[in-house]
Amino acid sequence: MAFAAARFADNCLTAQSGQDVIEYAYVESKVTDATYFSSKLTLGSDGIKLNHGLGDLTDYEKSLVEAAVPELQKTITKGEKFVEGYELSN
Repeated sequence: MAFAAARFADNCLTAQSGQDVIEYAYVESKVTDATYFSSKLTLGSDGIKLNHGLGDLTDYEKSLVEAAVPELQKTITKGEKFVEGYELSN
């Protein structure tokens, strides 16, 4: 995890310097019905330049995403409520 975090931070700094970088990240997204989803991104100096979406998926992979999204959204909502409560208490 430390290596992944270091690589991600390095890629963010490279993108900030003006060089486009391809990276995978869990971000706010409209790729699925979940408000956040992990996908392939092009990062540029101003942040996310392009969200590449899910790419080509087989029917089986599409069914797995469809099955995962409702559970993922429940977790996202729980996290958002936690953050709201944390912000109010500080």
